[in-house]
Amino acid sequence: MPLPTFDTTRRRAYCLLGAAADELRADCRPGTGPNPAQAEAVRTALDLIGRARAHLDLAARLDDPTDPPGVSSSTSNGTARRLS
Repeated sequence: MPLPTFDTTRRRAYCLLGAAADELRADCRPGTGPNPAQAEAVRTALDLIGRARAHLDLAARLDDPTDPPGVSSSTSNGTARRLS
């Protein structure tokens, strides 16, 4: 079986992160939590999942051969941004 392409693995990871976020947003059986500390941890996890998905989106756009090396023209406000 051949190895998958980077784009295939990136898309799979994006979907898995979405599934993880959906699971964390799901209702739990009454009386099983989350307690306040757990709820805060879940909010942090959901934020990090969102950020990870945004970076995977960025990775998908970085293969544009018209972009100079180290610069992405695909930012949210339409301006070029140097990648570090």
